Amino acid sequence: LPFLLYGQTTLARALASHIVGAVNWSDLAALAEQEKEPPSEVRCLLDAATSVGDPDADKVSALMLCDEFLSGGFTDHTLDAVGSTSKDKDDKNLRAVQPLKVLTGICRTLHEATMHRILERGLIKELHRLQDTSGDAGLQAEILVEILATGPKEVKAEVGSLREAAKQRRKMLAQQQRERALRAIQGGAAKMMMTGGFGSGSSPWGASASASASPSASASASASASTAAGMDLDDEEGGDDESTGAGASGAASVSGSASAAGGSGSGSGSGSGSG
Repeated sequence: LPFLLYGQTTLARALASHIVGAVNWSDLAALAEQEKEPPSEVRCLLDAATSVGDPDADKVSALMLCDEFLSGGFTDHTLDAVGSTSKDKDDKNLRAVQPLKVLTGICRTLHEATMHRILERGLIKELHRLQDTSGDAGLQAEILVEILATGPKEVKAEVGSLREAAKQRRKMLAQQQRERALRAIQGGAAKMMMTGGFGSGSSPWGASASASASPSASASASASASTAAGMDLDDEEGGDDESTGAGASGAASVSGSASAAGGSGSGSGSGSGSG
């Protein structure tokens, strides 16, 4: 429809007036909540308003239609639809999608009067809130904010100021989160020191050392027990060989005496050993 204006003010005014009379944002919001489509005529008029800023549109006719939207009250009604309050944020976001599309189309023409009206109404802050939400409303708000950032210097300054404030807020929240994490770590370390860490007066390897020492002690005890058992067995079984054992002991004793005493001891030791 904007292509049919042919740069004529009367045609632009007639089209804007018809759109104002046919588009009721409250009715459209109710239909959106019920997931119903608006009438075909209304959809056609909304498409016309949304496409006014298309690159292929005639620039003169587009700006002329934007002027008529502003003077006829359509722009203000659309701003009301975006900035209207609602207890249910999801419902509010749903109702803001189509008005945001229309405002985005109008602002694509870089219509400065519309951008100034958005600034005067304080809607840029609301757009910043919406662009952080999920869904189509967040996407449309982000696109509109990007367009406003290329507008007049006052509008551009407001967008820059809000972006800087949001950046500082995110930085502060990140710093607070780091500080909470550090306090939690320090609190845990202090608690371990107060409770003695692995236990009062003990080391983490004490139990292992005791456990490793145990097998040696057991082995030593087993060896002693085996030796004692062997001696007892010898005492029981060696009754018949008592004399032989005594003779062997005597021989060893005499031999040792012979070595210590010399030649005379040797003879005596031999006789004694034979006996």
